[in-house]
Amino acid sequence: MERLFVFADFNWLGKAELVGELCYEKLHGSESYAFKFDENWLKVHAGSLATLLQIPAREIDMFNVNYTQNKKCSSFEKLNH
Repeated sequence: MERLFVFADFNWLGKAELVGELCYEKLHGSESYAFKFDENWLKVHAGSLATLLQIPAREIDMFNVNYTQNKKCSSFEKLNH
């Protein structure tokens, strides 16, 4: 499993900030991807993210879970629970 820390450097941020982690895993010829937002980043920037995505701010909680292409990236999910 490979992990990549994802940083944002948007013009509305004062400096680059950790947004989350991206995971990649290849098992038996099948590729799996997962992304998890950093909980602190979501807390601080929930309003800005909601505006960018044009969704109500109350729906930002749905990003507090891992989004996976398929469920084979289980090692990554265990690290983040």
